This record gives sequence, structure tokens and C-alpha cells, in this order.
Amino acid sequence: MKKTRKPHILFVVENKQIPMDTRVFKEAKALEEEGLEVSIICPNLNKEKKYHKKLGNIEVFQYPCFFEGKSFIGIIVEYLIAILFILFKSIKIYLRKPFHIVHLANPPDFLIFLFLPFKLFGVKIVFDHHDLSPELFAEKFQKKNFFYKLLLLCERLSYKIADSIITTNKSVKITCIERNKVYGKRISIVRNGPDLNKISFCKTKENHVKKRSYLIGYIGNIDEQDSLEKLVNSVDYIVKERNFDDFRVLIIGDGTNRLRIEEDIRRKKLQNYFIFYGFEYNRKKIFSLLSKIDIGVEPSKETEKFSKSTSIKVMEYMAVGKPIVQYNTVEGRFTAGVASLFIRNNDEKAFGDAIISLLKDDKKRKKMGEYGKNRVKKLLQWDIQKNKLLNVYQNLIYP
Repeated sequence: MKKTRKPHILFVVENKQIPMDTRVFKEAKALEEEGLEVSIICPNLNKEKKYHKKLGNIEVFQYPCFFEGKSFIGIIVEYLIAILFILFKSIKIYLRKPFHIVHLANPPDFLIFLFLPFKLFGVKIVFDHHDLSPELFAEKFQKKNFFYKLLLLCERLSYKIADSIITTNKSVKITCIERNKVYGKRISIVRNGPDLNKISFCKTKENHVKKRSYLIGYIGNIDEQDSLEKLVNSVDYIVKERNFDDFRVLIIGDGTNRLRIEEDIRRKKLQNYFIFYGFEYNRKKIFSLLSKIDIGVEPSKETEKFSKSTSIKVMEYMAVGKPIVQYNTVEGRFTAGVASLFIRNNDEKAFGDAIISLLKDDKKRKKMGEYGKNRVKKLLQWDIQKNKLLNVYQNLIYP
């Protein structure tokens, strides 16, 4: 990218904290490394004492997060509070150091309306389309009512207003081209590829297997849409119906549904098979932990929404050469290829059978793992995706 001037880029995230939102942080770092000034607004989900911090040369402005909405009303209240804080922080940042481009990470899609006044001052908008909000609403509340249609409208207007649109995969791009009628160079794909330059390992004292032969791994959030209950049901089947118990499951992550999942595990008397590690933010330690598992799992259900979503965890398993078991989705098949076994019809018992089959076949695990590792290196890794992101900004800054 040319460096004749130093534009200021503002990233805005509503539903994750930085640097835990690895996609946004990688994007911000890529631009900062190109010599651009970068600021980020995000919620203070971890209740850190300081609301302003610096990560290298990137300034992060956090706003208070009083609660995370779970019900429909709760989500609306959460968004209303976030709108006020984001608008206040944005104005304050602009008055101190005007930004030239605002990079909005959805959901929610309506954040773009907060920045319409800034367009009058020449500010350009990048709409980074992570999730299909209408499908997410329909899946969570099992209805396509007025609010579903409102989300479709917000998405359509976001596409019309944005100067540039980024999607995480081809499925999202095709869906949104078809229903929002946006074509050409305004829309680009930048995938959530793992940064192979950051993959290194450190020693971990924990022995998570503890006299068991195999370790199954899961990394990610433990929220309702992540379907950890399906993994628990599969483990219950493996132990009680298939009489296979020579394994443990390492859960790296946390979320709003963790207590419910732990209660389900206790009720099924499976405590000896699950290890809840919690969130881990050290990338070296994350990849060290993943390097110790035998297979990685993605238990998210095959749904209209998730079938079009790219799972970051799947690429992280692949990056360290681990085979995968997941349900059958369009983007799952594109991402993993033969590095994964795909289970149709959300069949929990078939999921369990696939786990046993892989654990008992060392050669197959190794072959699948090597394929996945090479696929990440040649197609999915962040260095390849970063160049696509930089090209988007090149066209915005120097049209």
C-alpha cells in the first residue's frame, strides 16, 4: 500500500472485546503495520479497570457493558446502551483526531446509521459482514416476523450506504448479492484465516489426558448457538451405548451457556470425561493446547445460518494438523475438505460413531491432519487474506 499520507481508521465492534475478537484485531494489526493510524471502539466485557488501552500502536477505547442481552427485550436494551456509548466515543475520537474510514463489524447491522453524519465530512464506511443477522434472529427465536423483516431492511440499507463491503466467505457474499443487488468491486471476500506467523508453542504443565489414551478438543464460545449440548449427547452415546471410555474432552472457552452445559454433564454423570479450561488469550498457549488433542470437534448444528458461516475453530484445528468431526455445512465442506468427517441430519449418534472411528485409526488421523495443514498454508492462512484486505483499503484511500 502506498504511504504518501497516514489515514486514521476507526474500527467499531459491539459484541466482542479486543483482542478477543481475533478477526478484527488481525485486520487492525494489518493496517497498523502498513503505517495507518488505527483506533478501536469495543465493549469492556471483561470489566477491565482501564477503559482506554494501547495494544502496540493501536488505541482501544472500551465502553461499559452492564449486561449481555439473552432475551429479545434484553438484546434491544443491550443495543440501545451500546449505541449511546459508541456514538459518544466516536464523536470524542473524531474531535481529537478525525478518522477517515470507519470499519464496522456486524452484528448489529444498524451501527452504520450512527455514522451517516460523518459521511458529510468525507468519512468512508467499510461494512465487515461477519454474520447473517436475519438468519441469526430466525434461528434464535424460531420466527420470521416483523423484526426479521426489519433486519433484512437494515442489511439492505447497510449495503447501500457502505463504500466497501467485506464478507467472510463466498456463501455470505452470494446470499447478499442476491437479496441486496450489490455487485462489482464494492464487495470482497476476506476469510478468517489463521495467522501462521503467530503459531508457536510453549510448554504446558497440564496433563489433560490423565491415564486416558485420547483427547478430543473444542475451542470457542459456549453460547446457545454453539450447540455444546449436542457434543454432550454424543459423548453420552459413546460412553453408555458404544461402551468406549478411553478419552477426555478438553473445552477451551467460556460463555453464557456454560452453567447449563455443566449441569447437563452432571445430570448425565459424565464429569470424568470433560475438562473446562476456560478462555485462553495467549496464542502460544492456545496452539500448544490444540497440538495435544487427537481430533477437534465443531458441534454447531447444520442450520440455514450456520451452513453459511465459516468456523474459525475448524481452521485452527487444521493449522496444527488435527482432523475434525463436524456437522454437514456448505462452508464447513469448503473450509476443511477431506480434513474433516461430515455428519448429516444433525445426527448426534453418527457424530459419536465418527469420533470413535477416527480415534481408532491413527493413519487416517495423520493423513487428514496433513491435508488440513497444507490447505491452510496454500489457501486459507491470514497472509493470503491480509493482502485482500489491504487491496480493499488501497482502493478506498487511493481510488
